[in-house]
Amino acid sequence: MGMYYNYREIDGYQTPIRVILSRRGLGKTFGAVMKGVKKHVATGKRFVYVVETEEMIDELSQNRGEKFFAAIMDYLENKASARERKLLAPLIDEETEAAEVTEGETLNHIRGGVIKVAGNTAGYIVAFNSFAKLKRNNFRDVAYIIIDEFIPETIDIRSLKNAYKIVSLVQSIARLQNVVIYMLANSIRVNDIVLERLHLANLKPGEIRVIKDKYGPLVVGQMVNNADYAEFDAEANKSVAGRLAALMQEDNLERNEFNTGLKPGMLIGDHPKQSSFVACIVGINGESFRIHVTKDLGETYILEDYGKNIRSRFCIDQKFATPNVFYRPEYREYLLAKYEKGRIRFDTPSTFMRFKMILRLEA
Repeated sequence: MGMYYNYREIDGYQTPIRVILSRRGLGKTFGAVMKGVKKHVATGKRFVYVVETEEMIDELSQNRGEKFFAAIMDYLENKASARERKLLAPLIDEETEAAEVTEGETLNHIRGGVIKVAGNTAGYIVAFNSFAKLKRNNFRDVAYIIIDEFIPETIDIRSLKNAYKIVSLVQSIARLQNVVIYMLANSIRVNDIVLERLHLANLKPGEIRVIKDKYGPLVVGQMVNNADYAEFDAEANKSVAGRLAALMQEDNLERNEFNTGLKPGMLIGDHPKQSSFVACIVGINGESFRIHVTKDLGETYILEDYGKNIRSRFCIDQKFATPNVFYRPEYREYLLAKYEKGRIRFDTPSTFMRFKMILRLEA
């Protein structure tokens, strides 16, 4: 398929939400941002580039956004086709650039989260961890929302709110506009709450999956297979960075190998036994899970807390007790005993993560 990620196949599905998971460095971010830039130059439409934290915005804004624009300018100057150079000529207009520099500004820059392309507002950079701040802003003429690295490298209890944060952010930006949302991530892990909610948590390398709702196709997700980009794989493996990663045994991102912490057989699977509800266990930030016991009493199921149960809610740490949540420390010993004997099954990797955090097990 060439050296870098090609958007042609996933764009062919024409869904409003397009999720791409791959090894790092394959060009996912560059390709999506270039789409935004081209769309703006051709039509005046804008794009919103979403990162995880405000610190990332500050980093990309340093030196007027030089880091953000570096790959684009290098491509235009050295690798772009004649057609692309003609389309994007305003970005590399040397006379205009010189005039702008004398005024203390550059033709393409970032300031205060605003992306300027060819001197005009082309889009914005925002952080999904600051989603609440966006409710007071209006974003008009948005063609693309690009959510980059939505799977964090480190996970904790706050990561379980990422699905809510992303939905709130998209609602604040898109409102009733018909936008295309690109969600990009390095293939770090599959136990991610966002992937689970999108029904993409069990994608296999090379798989493309379409998720539909009552209105038709909504999401297309792709787990990129390294074998499809053998040229990039070969170049990356023999690079200094690739060789160092292999030597240090820190090349899981390159190999698309995942570690959820779940051993074989710890998930409930496609054929659950009949079971009965026992209780809900509540922990930090209101995170919780349900306990079910199978009809044959052989296994305990730990499930995401669904429904509106308000009577059988317990905590194992007294500081989380409320009028509706009762302190029952014995549940911790009960669950640990079942867990150590291998008698517990989980519905999803994220529920397993909740279980470990609430029971204060090592991550």
